[in-house]
Amino acid sequence: KNNIETIYQSREVYKQASKFQQIKKYKEAIDKYDKVVKEDKKYYNLAESRKKECIKLMYDYYISQAGNSSKKGEYEEALVYLTYLKPYYPNDEKIEKLEDEYKEKVDELVKKGIVDFHGFQEEPRPYYAKADCVVMPSYHEGMSNVNLEASATGRPVITTDIPGCRESVEN
Repeated sequence: KNNIETIYQSREVYKQASKFQQIKKYKEAIDKYDKVVKEDKKYYNLAESRKKECIKLMYDYYISQAGNSSKKGEYEEALVYLTYLKPYYPNDEKIEKLEDEYKEKVDELVKKGIVDFHGFQEEPRPYYAKADCVVMPSYHEGMSNVNLEASATGRPVITTDIPGCRESVEN
């Protein structure tokens, strides 16, 4: 009985992955394909095959999306796409070129004194402590950890009125 339930759940995950792939949410599809269990041999082999296909489709689509985002000045958005690709294409020239463009833009802003860029921080609390206010602009977001962390340190938060951000603050 447990095996039947496991296989049923595995096939449901496979169906969800297929739906994500159809709407070009390749990262989400790959994550789901990875959850199809080995005990479900038929669907496990299908999932492995679809995952490989998904990685190839993801490359062209996400490179295009990252390039478009970068041209519009949406560098964070571009970086999200590149972050998804990097594990599968660690030394890719197109990815490295787009990353370099982003770094150049950030370096320009730092040189002009417009921003201080510290990159990813394992321990963000000292940065929140120094901030008078935390600004979190975003085009799309899950639940924003930045907003939650900033609020937990008592800092005011200014954020975009989008799902994931609006739920983390009160007017």
